[in-house]
Parts: sequence; structure tokens; C-alpha cells
Amino acid sequence: MDNKLSDVLRRQEYEYLQAYNIYVKKKEKELRMLITTLQDKNEDKNFKEKRINDLELTIDKLRQDSIDNEKRLLFLNKDVKLWKEKHKNEVEEKEYFHK
Repeated sequence: MDNKLSDVLRRQEYEYLQAYNIYVKKKEKELRMLITTLQDKNEDKNFKEKRINDLELTIDKLRQDSIDNEKRLLFLNKDVKLWKEKHKNEVEEKEYFHK
């Protein structure tokens, strides 16, 4: 009778472990599916964040270009005023010598 009880217990333990193994594999599969779904969602977020960062960098570059162009414009305006003044002086000098 002791052998029969041991056989029954071993069989029940084996069946329990098989059922547990099946249950664990099912939960692993569900977990993998959830991880894949989260990665897909995060991939979209990462793409959007990357796009936003790229656009912000572009905006910063354009702002810096604008500032540089304004500085250059001021410099050129000063240069134009200088050359106009020189031209005016040359014309006045020329008129003076003609008289």
C-alpha cells in the first residue's frame, strides 16, 4: 500500500508540475506580448520626441542665423553710411576744385 501511495503522489506531483509549467509558459507568452506592445508604443513616442528635438534644433539654428544676419546688416549699413559720407566728401572736394 505504501508503494501505491507513493506512486499516486508522484503521479499527482508530476501532473501538478506539468500544469504549473503550462501556466508559467502561458504567462511568459502574455508578458512577452505586453513587452512587445509597450515597445511599439514607445517606438512611436521616441520617433515623435526625436522629431520634436530635430525641429527645436532647426528653430535654434534659424534664430541664430537670423541674429547673425541682423548683425551683418548693421555692419553693412554702417559701411554704406561710411562710403556715402566719403562719396559726399569727394563730390564736395571736386566741386570746390572746379570753382
